[in-house]
Amino acid sequence: MKKFILCIILLAGIAFLLFQVSKSRDFQFFGGIINQAEKDEKVVALTFDDAPSVNTDAILSILREEDIKATFYLN
Repeated sequence: MKKFILCIILLAGIAFLLFQVSKSRDFQFFGGIINQAEKDEKVVALTFDDAPSVNTDAILSILREEDIKATFYLN
């Protein structure tokens, strides 16, 4: 019974620590977060986090016409 209680306490402690780490601004499971880059010119990182939609072709057309690079995240 004591081992069971110790396991529960240990698991609760680990869960609490993982929860605290996950609330950090810089937390990410895979890869690092880049929130600043040294550049001589002003730049913007443009990302689209939604899956393709009815507007995707129009958006791609505008980006192509204006020679704008962007990153699309697909589900």
